[in-house]
Amino acid sequence: TLTYPSVVDDQKCITPGVIATAIFDKAFLQPGEKTELYILRDKLYQERESRVTKRPSLINE
Repeated sequence: TLTYPSVVDDQKCITPGVIATAIFDKAFLQPGEKTELYILRDKLYQERESRVTKRPSLINE
C-alpha cells in the first residue's frame, strides 16, 4: 500500500497484442483509494503473428 498519491498510467500496459486500455473511475489516487484498470487484448494475436511469413532480407547479408 502506498502512503503517497500516485497516478495510474494505463498507457504502460499497451504492448503487442493489446488493443486498448482504460481506467474507471479515476487515474489519480490518494493513499487507500482504488480504481479499475481494463485491458482489451487480441486473443488471436499470437496465432496471427505465427502465420506471418517474412521473407529473408537481401540487404543484411
